[in-house]
Amino acid sequence: MRLNVRKTPVATRLSEVKMLAGGEFKLVMANVAFAFVVIALLHIWQYGAIAVLIHLTLVLAAKSDKQTREIYLEYTRQGERYVPWSEPALQKRNLRPVGYGRKEGV
Repeated sequence: MRLNVRKTPVATRLSEVKMLAGGEFKLVMANVAFAFVVIALLHIWQYGAIAVLIHLTLVLAAKSDKQTREIYLEYTRQGERYVPWSEPALQKRNLRPVGYGRKEGV
């Protein structure tokens, strides 16, 4: 007798980082929008070269790790303050009964 094992396809696209032109979508769109504002409204045409360099930097960052932005944001929230163990509280209530390790070895 053979069991019919249900095989559900996994949509990995839902968990992947959205990319655009080799860089993360949100960062590339922010770069394009800022470049558009600077070039179109302020008429600073030289910013086009700077925008291309910023895009190449975003592509380079995405090549090393696609979740670079998420890792950076998580680090800025937590940073050097991470404490893996909770601090011991001085327990006053619910002490052990006498004879069961209470005040022994002190």
